[in-house]
Amino acid sequence: MSNCDFRAASWNVNGLNNPVKRSRVMSKIKREKIQIMFLQETHLSQTEHEKLKKFGFTNTFYSSFKTGNKRGVAVLIHNSLHFELTRQVKDSEGRYVLIQGKIEGKMVTLLSVYLPPNYDLKFLKKIFELISSESQGVLICAGDFNTIMHKDDTSNNKRIVTSQSKLLRKGLDDLGLLDVWREMHPKHRDFTYFSPPHAVYSRIDLFFVFRNDRHRVKSCDIGTRNMSDHSPIYLTINLETRPKKTIWRLNTGLLNNKTIVKEIKAEIKHFLEINDNGQVNPNILWDTLKAVVRGKFISLSAALKKAKESQLNGLENTLKDLENRHKKTQSDQTLKQIQKIKKQILDIYQEDEEKKYKFLRQSYYEMGPRATKLLARKIRKKQMMHSICSVLDPQTGKLQSDLEGIDLAFQTYYKMLYTQLAQANTEDIKMFLNSLDLPSIGECQNECLTKQIQKKELEMALKKLKNNKTPGTDGLPAEWYKAFEVEVLPVLLRSLNWTLENMSTPPSWSEAIITIIPKDGKNKMLCSSYRPISVLNQDYKLYASIISNRLNSFIPDLIDEDQTGFVGGRQTQDNIRRSLHIINNIRENNHKAVLISLDAEKAFDCVSWTYLFLVLERFGFAENSINSIKTLYLMPTARVKINGRVTDRIKLERSTRQGCPLSPTLFALYIEPLAQAIRENNSIHGVVVNSREHKIALYADDVLLYLSNPDQSIRTLLDLLGRFGMYSGYKLNMGKTQILSFNYSPLDELKKKISVDWSLKAIRYLGVWLTKSLDDLYKKNFEPVNQKIKEDLTQWSTLVFDFSARMEVIKISVLPRLLYLFMSLPIKIPKSQFHDWDKQISRFIWRGRKPRIKYSTLLIHKDKGGFSLPSLRDYYLAAQLKIIIQWCDDTYGARWKEIENMCGVIPIQALIGDQKLTTAYQKELNPFTSFTLHIWFELVKELNLRNHIQVLKWVAYDSEFKPNQLDLQFKNWSHKGINVYCKILDKNGLQSFQTLQEKYELGKSDFFRYLQLRQYLSSKVTKETNTQPNEIINLISQTYFKGCKSVISKLYQGILKSRGSSTAYIKERWERELSSVITSEQWDNMCGTAISTSSSAYWREFSWKNLVRFFITPKQQTRGNSSCWRSCGETVANHTHIFWSCRKLAKFWGDVISNIEQTIGFKSKQRPVITFYLGDLPEELTSNDKYLLKILTAAAKKAITRKWLCTDPPVLDDWLSVVEEIHKMEKLTFLLRLRANIYTIRWDKWLKSIRN
Repeated sequence: MSNCDFRAASWNVNGLNNPVKRSRVMSKIKREKIQIMFLQETHLSQTEHEKLKKFGFTNTFYSSFKTGNKRGVAVLIHNSLHFELTRQVKDSEGRYVLIQGKIEGKMVTLLSVYLPPNYDLKFLKKIFELISSESQGVLICAGDFNTIMHKDDTSNNKRIVTSQSKLLRKGLDDLGLLDVWREMHPKHRDFTYFSPPHAVYSRIDLFFVFRNDRHRVKSCDIGTRNMSDHSPIYLTINLETRPKKTIWRLNTGLLNNKTIVKEIKAEIKHFLEINDNGQVNPNILWDTLKAVVRGKFISLSAALKKAKESQLNGLENTLKDLENRHKKTQSDQTLKQIQKIKKQILDIYQEDEEKKYKFLRQSYYEMGPRATKLLARKIRKKQMMHSICSVLDPQTGKLQSDLEGIDLAFQTYYKMLYTQLAQANTEDIKMFLNSLDLPSIGECQNECLTKQIQKKELEMALKKLKNNKTPGTDGLPAEWYKAFEVEVLPVLLRSLNWTLENMSTPPSWSEAIITIIPKDGKNKMLCSSYRPISVLNQDYKLYASIISNRLNSFIPDLIDEDQTGFVGGRQTQDNIRRSLHIINNIRENNHKAVLISLDAEKAFDCVSWTYLFLVLERFGFAENSINSIKTLYLMPTARVKINGRVTDRIKLERSTRQGCPLSPTLFALYIEPLAQAIRENNSIHGVVVNSREHKIALYADDVLLYLSNPDQSIRTLLDLLGRFGMYSGYKLNMGKTQILSFNYSPLDELKKKISVDWSLKAIRYLGVWLTKSLDDLYKKNFEPVNQKIKEDLTQWSTLVFDFSARMEVIKISVLPRLLYLFMSLPIKIPKSQFHDWDKQISRFIWRGRKPRIKYSTLLIHKDKGGFSLPSLRDYYLAAQLKIIIQWCDDTYGARWKEIENMCGVIPIQALIGDQKLTTAYQKELNPFTSFTLHIWFELVKELNLRNHIQVLKWVAYDSEFKPNQLDLQFKNWSHKGINVYCKILDKNGLQSFQTLQEKYELGKSDFFRYLQLRQYLSSKVTKETNTQPNEIINLISQTYFKGCKSVISKLYQGILKSRGSSTAYIKERWERELSSVITSEQWDNMCGTAISTSSSAYWREFSWKNLVRFFITPKQQTRGNSSCWRSCGETVANHTHIFWSCRKLAKFWGDVISNIEQTIGFKSKQRPVITFYLGDLPEELTSNDKYLLKILTAAAKKAITRKWLCTDPPVLDDWLSVVEEIHKMEKLTFLLRLRANIYTIRWDKWLKSIRN
């Protein structure tokens, strides 16, 4: 079949409401590579019709019958086709649906029709009127017309000509339509429907096209009736579209086939034995190996497919022959043979169906209802598909709507974008760079950059490669490298080192695929409104990643702290907090100043390579070091992927590829000379805060300038940007540049030169609104987010999410939006706002119903019996207190920290443990340090940490240590390193004088001071802090010694634990019902068991629900009888009764416990309910036995809930059935994780028990 041909089919499926049949039908459609499917009698509602989209037909259009499961038609267009809908017409009776649009740029009209038996002639006329008035382009009309047009279309020799058949033939003639099958088979007889009651065959399923499209039809055939009482009818039609240029990629599912993996390994070994003789260029050897592997995969995949297709085709042919024979003989024996063959065909389809179903269930099984990636997609608003229907030509400005025109427009745009324009000569660029005071790396760093790549480096880089990512042009994803790591890494390592040493890359590295992603809020008619991401080969990314890691080890020494993007240890929020300080300073001092947010036009795409490599040279990179990077920029090419097809190659002459691991670091180096030129230019005046001038802040290409004396500064800045653009390719996008003016009105001359809005009251920088008035920060930033969250929660409430999925929605969608603002803005949020958020979240989680579990319980960590629902207020507190950690971390550098570090003559850190001192110096504090300390001391009071914070006081500034006020030598101790108490205290109190002498070079004259300090500490600090250590205080104390990572997470956990919330009240309820004491240690074990039940989030959630008494028992019901529904005689059926002590459950639990004890080989020494229901597992069990015991007990509980409200209790077979369900999914999970050996060990006892 030509690439211009499209395969369509029409089929009356006689009902798809059965999910199994639906899956089989869709599997058949997929197997037969149907691209356009017309369905009749789907018997589906609108909701059920929507489910067809998940089978690869996102473009599904349908008409459902308004009441009942009957009728129903649909048109399905496969995702492999680019379709643009222009119009849809359908009735409300489920009889027809018509769509107009473009398939691969060609206008088509598709009409699926179902004419019910004995239909009204008016309805058939309506169909013809519809075709006459609505058809555009190529019409394909298909359906079940329940009309016999010709005498040869039925096996009934007594056929009567009906008014329907007359009207149908007349209508076709009037409109110039063809009955396609009859046109292709004028002298043949075949049928699409068999009526058992009348034992009559007929051809009533038809395809129609206009006569002038007859030349397009390649074939039209009738299929076999294997899943419906109708046969499908197939049409192959040519729509004259340009064939797609596609790129092969490995089906990673083949890596689960042990036979294929074995053959690939053998092929690699054989290839290397023949070709790896030491004389072949390592790059050529490596690329050839990839080509051989690719060919082998294609061959093996084709063989597998061919074998299955051959089997299926053989059965289909046999069925066709048998049906033909039965049409003539109507023999009962033949009918039995037909049914047997149909069953074999269905078994093949079912094998694929079960495989897909099983793997789909496994993904939900392992990730559980929260299946994060699937969930994230579901809760987002449906976005417009990435298909591009039309675009303006970048040269002519004309609208291009055909595929060729769109492809050419993007190809032209990117060719222009990546063509190097005229620029300054090399000497001018060198002169500019040499005029700047830039740092330089030395011999050691150059050696680090160019030394041979070690195996360990490659292995670490490979581990960082993410699975399930699109591979480059070679089609080999990260999974392939990991699956064949032993075989291919030695060859790849030699290739990478050859590249490093010889400035020569494997040929396959030269080309990339550019995928384009639409930018939010941009005009999608413009080529510039799409972000180009380069999809590169994995081996390319491994090399770039290794070089990037080497660079990053010394990049912070080259890039000033003004730049916070892509430099280790620096964060987005640094620039925002710094900017707030500067705005506050401007307002307090009534300065004339401006903040300018520069927007660079295609910053990454316009990077001049000549300039970039001269910058590297200026930073001290040796020739070999530059070549290690330059090798990636030798004659690269790219093809743009649009609507699933790729354009012709374009040559790249500039840019740092977005998608390359090295690009962010190179861009930081690229733009640093601009930042330094601004810093050094005396005619560009910054804003002075605490005697330091601040001019510029950068996050990659997001530049924010702080300028005083705006008239002179802006003119000089524009001149500098113009010169820099000539050297580097950097181009200012004035239309997106924002200016926030303070006490300044520009001259008319400047207004003409810079066409921007000078009256803005706020500018958006790094996702945060910076306002002229700091009082407006909360309103400007939080009110829109609040409104959006409220709208989203309302919208998501209508979606079908279970309990834990709703919790996950909060974690992945609500929390990140607020947390970024919490981290960025040091502003007060009222407690009422948090209360409102909590109410909205609780309402969403419980679907507006009465909560079954306390909200405060849900916030507790899972290992303590909660569900780890985010506490927004505690995350807010943690985000604000992160600043305190950064104050105490000497390794953390940021411009805002320089502003805040001193409070008059006292270090800001000295205030953390001393509220009295903070009060005394309150007037010295600026609003943001004051706010941070206010939040801190409020939390200290709230969590009762007043005694704990004593260890955070400083020796020289402790307001209660009187000697430091009389003896200034204690200030000198700070310079020697003796500052905060926690550094000189250990578990026994103050360290010995000898220890301090050795550590901090104290003199003998300091001994008396030591004695004074020891006396004070023993009577005051150590006495008051002799309590259980607090995690928050410990975290701050440890920061003085070794910095801190994951600060917010650790602070958040510390705050939660300090609150002392617990699930002890649930434990006490169990104790009352069981008349037994459960120790805290036992309760912790029970909580641990619940959250570690199997690899499935579903079963972990289920076990947790049992433990926390989630299920509503008769005793909890506010209305009705509280007696046990099993009619056991119990009048107050509580949790213990329903799940354990009901006399009707005695035999079930007895059988289950007996089986478990025999299987695992142990006897419980405590009450069975404690072990087998609540989950306090015996310590003497091995980890494998505990794993199995958790699953077996969870299955017993599930067997009970499956008999919920049933009089009859579960029996042993019910339990065995649940265990087998879990076993199948656990086995599949272990196999997919390539841990079959672990599966065998863990399930060995159970499998032996089943066999016995």
